[in-house]
Amino acid sequence: MNKKNLGVSILILVLIAGGLYFWKLWRLEIEKNTPVKTTNETSDWKTYVNPELGFRITLTDAWKGYKVFSSQGSQGVGAPTYLQFSMPTSDKTKCVMSVTDEVCGYVAPFTIIIIAKDRSVSTVDGKITEDKNNAYYYSLYNHFNELPNDLNKIDFEIPKIISTFKFTK
Repeated sequence: MNKKNLGVSILILVLIAGGLYFWKLWRLEIEKNTPVKTTNETSDWKTYVNPELGFRITLTDAWKGYKVFSSQGSQGVGAPTYLQFSMPTSDKTKCVMSVTDEVCGYVAPFTIIIIAKDRSVSTVDGKITEDKNNAYYYSLYNHFNELPNDLNKIDFEIPKIISTFKFTK
């Protein structure tokens, strides 16, 4: 092989290598500038806000028809407040407590318990969170084992819902 052919061969290899290098850079630039479509899985969920107690929580579509029943503990002044996130059920033997009455035909897949900071929380199950003003504990308690047959196949996504719990004041 003569020097001229060797030079041309080297030139062709350099051009191919340079072309591949710049093509790869161009592809990386396109990928970097192409927006990635992300979905906010909670964007169509419904938000429950309790301004009096200073929190909000977001619920999935599985919660259509839900009601929140509030009741007070029997320990006197400063007793815990129970907010039972309840779903209607065909099992009329299942009941939840409200402030004024027992309401049958509803069951609470989870409850938020609000306890004054000066009260003992040693008997409370669930995740404990403190508010910003350090006045209350909030406990989120899951009741999966108590769901009636018509609701036990529904995925209420309670861990995801609990992760949306936010203080508003």
